[in-house]
Amino acid sequence: KSLRYIGIIIMILIFGVVVSYISKKHMQKHLQPQPPRSQVQSQKIQKTLAITPATIPTTIPAATHSNTFIKPITKSVQFQSIVIQHSLVSTAEKAGLTNTMIKQLQTMFAGQINLSKNLHPGDRFNILYHEYFVNGIKNHPGHIIAAEIVEKNKDYRVIRFTNPKHQSHYYLPNGHATSAAYLKVPLNYKRISSGFTYRRFDPVLHEFRSHLGIDYAAPVGTPVKALGNGHVVFAGWMHGYGNAIIIRYGNIYKTLYGHLEKFSQNLRHSKYVKKGEVVGYVGETGWATGPHLHFEIYKNNVPINPKLVHLSHVSASVPFEYRTQFEAKAHQLFSEMTAFENAQAKKK
Repeated sequence: KSLRYIGIIIMILIFGVVVSYISKKHMQKHLQPQPPRSQVQSQKIQKTLAITPATIPTTIPAATHSNTFIKPITKSVQFQSIVIQHSLVSTAEKAGLTNTMIKQLQTMFAGQINLSKNLHPGDRFNILYHEYFVNGIKNHPGHIIAAEIVEKNKDYRVIRFTNPKHQSHYYLPNGHATSAAYLKVPLNYKRISSGFTYRRFDPVLHEFRSHLGIDYAAPVGTPVKALGNGHVVFAGWMHGYGNAIIIRYGNIYKTLYGHLEKFSQNLRHSKYVKKGEVVGYVGETGWATGPHLHFEIYKNNVPINPKLVHLSHVSASVPFEYRTQFEAKAHQLFSEMTAFENAQAKKK
């Protein structure tokens, strides 16, 4: 019996120790200091900010911890009418146009009129351009979207049209581009070392063969540019051509660049390249006796003499699928220009 009583006493003591331990932990939890309510709210705000889209900038003033949304950048259409006094540059600068805007004007009218020589005092410029605002305050001008030169005997008009693929170009009201669709040559070269011919003694094979392109001698590493806007249909090793690139421009023309030292970074098959974009560098890979670019032009898959093809005179036009949108945009912009001009005349 005495052993039974001792066992019961030991069990009661163990149970008491367990209950005491649990009570102590519970008291410690409730006695710990809790963060202020404002700190809890701040933590919640920070968690919210962590998932806020980057397109909606958010700031938190330290004093209030409240969200303040920055107003988005907005743009508006502005109008300027400038009467030439001495030269385009001096008159435009006095009117408040930036150097970038002046260069845009020179680019827009480069194919129509020499702005430094053919403008005279009394000639007038009308321009529409975008002005950007941040938080409601004027920040900087954007692109000139329409421009007009009014001379005594002739008017010139140009608009900037952006197609649904976000490609922007300058066009005349009839839809023709203001600049040539193609470069005259794809690089700066020293001399033509070999021309287009159907019978040439090959310096490597030592036999007469056709040479259906032009060899432009130039130092190794000279940048080679895309002749126009097009898609890369080949970029790799091509037997005697060494490192070679083929670019297709629409459905008619394509060009081949051979003996390249290397390709430009990120150049790949099917990549879209723009006129003047560097696609590679002069080398002497493949069957070559010195550094040069071997350049070929094909029209409907038939090789043609690059010296006899004046692609630099070819003007690009608004693609047929965008023609309706272009005509609507041109009408809208020049209607706005006329409205601005009339409103300005009434103020005078």
